[in-house]
Amino acid sequence: MRTLKEYFKENKKEVGYNLYKRVVMKAEDIDNITKDEIYDSVIASYKNDPDIIINMGTVEEVSILKRLLNEDLKKQNNGYLEYLLIKNLKDNLLVFEDKDKYFIPLDLVNPIKMAINIFDEATYMYKDVSDSVMIGLIRIYNVLEVKEFKDILFSYNILLDDISIPEYIRINDRVRKYMRVLKYKDNMYVVSTEYEGYKDILAIRSNIKIRPNYVLQEVISVGKYKMDLFKECIFEFLSFLEQHLEQRYIDFIIDDVIVYAGYDAHSEKLIKSMASDISVLEQAIKEVVPYFPCWFYYGNSLNEIEKEISSRNVQKKSNVSKKNGWFNGLFKKRDKGAK
Repeated sequence: MRTLKEYFKENKKEVGYNLYKRVVMKAEDIDNITKDEIYDSVIASYKNDPDIIINMGTVEEVSILKRLLNEDLKKQNNGYLEYLLIKNLKDNLLVFEDKDKYFIPLDLVNPIKMAINIFDEATYMYKDVSDSVMIGLIRIYNVLEVKEFKDILFSYNILLDDISIPEYIRINDRVRKYMRVLKYKDNMYVVSTEYEGYKDILAIRSNIKIRPNYVLQEVISVGKYKMDLFKECIFEFLSFLEQHLEQRYIDFIIDDVIVYAGYDAHSEKLIKSMASDISVLEQAIKEVVPYFPCWFYYGNSLNEIEKEISSRNVQKKSNVSKKNGWFNGLFKKRDKGAK
């Protein structure tokens, strides 16, 4: 059984520092703090404010931590969605893995127990939904003006009380992993940090009126699992991938499809690359792409988008997306590990 302290010592200083920056509000510069001081500060933060641990993830992830407090969990490859939940816990360094099991680092057992003891599931559920909707929206649209972002949240009855969107993102560890606020051409935007490319997207749709076309449950699904599992074809696509691929390779493909669909790429070459030239996988990807969000369409019809492009004499979206080589670079050919 390993400890978080051992993990920090075994890895580069930046590994521990990345966690330290997230859980310590007034972080020192990396050059002004040692590995031991980073570790001590993280543990102190957890003990002083156990909510930090809870706020890192979802209600489902808290349930996994509860189970892990009682016993280690054997790796059983129970599907991609469970893989995502465990992956997030691992990324947050709350859970480690051995050859055949997952476990909580020994020096985090007591801080996590403290967090679980004060955890109020009924109260936290609203926050979990709010955060999932925020993450879902930025995954669906990729970039939104701050006011637009707030208006869409309101349309789903998500209220952030008196706190501003930028401040909420700044203090919320979970949503901060997926989005940030920045200024672009005199306006403030919420942009994706998962799938970057907001300048190309805004070049086409900046003046197009928002018309959200996802119901609340669908947005939550995208926020939690990257995709709208309420669309039957997407659910069937995931089931197909689970039959043939390990979960980590599924994650690669899902990310590739998200970006491909988002940019409306229309490239046989890219699909072959995503599928590693496996014909049955290539066909499955082609069939599901239309059901993932297209960041350019933005909830509007293709005809409206084309009128907007024509009126402003902007290059068509497929050309804009490839103009600087950035887009193709996202699709470096991987061995997908097909069984």
